[in-house]
Amino acid sequence: MNFIKLSWNIIHEKYSYKNASDVEMTILGRFFTSDVGCDEHDAFRKWALTSIDEDVCGGNCTVLEKVGDNIVLSDEYPVEPVPTKLKMTTKQFVQLWDEWQEKVVKLKPKEVTIKHEHGEFFIETVD
Repeated sequence: MNFIKLSWNIIHEKYSYKNASDVEMTILGRFFTSDVGCDEHDAFRKWALTSIDEDVCGGNCTVLEKVGDNIVLSDEYPVEPVPTKLKMTTKQFVQLWDEWQEKVVKLKPKEVTIKHEHGEFFIETVD
């Protein structure tokens, strides 16, 4: 099982990195903590579901690319010679986005764990 753990930083009112199983999950954690944050918006969700020519978008520290029916996340400024990438289906991306909005943005739990197990991504929280 792969995972990223995030904790609520009450001083800065945002989630901070706690630990991760690998670089791919760290990229996913950076996407949610830095590019998405705790604001209610759906810009990345809308982008994922559109079929227009915008096949790449990004934020502060991640780049998202549509490749077929997949979304590929990578570092905006990679330090590796061959950058690490995290690939998931568009369906998984949208499901994870919706979970983030429902479980994290609305409720702001103390700890968030995003897991990737048996090809599925899901969020667990602790208050």
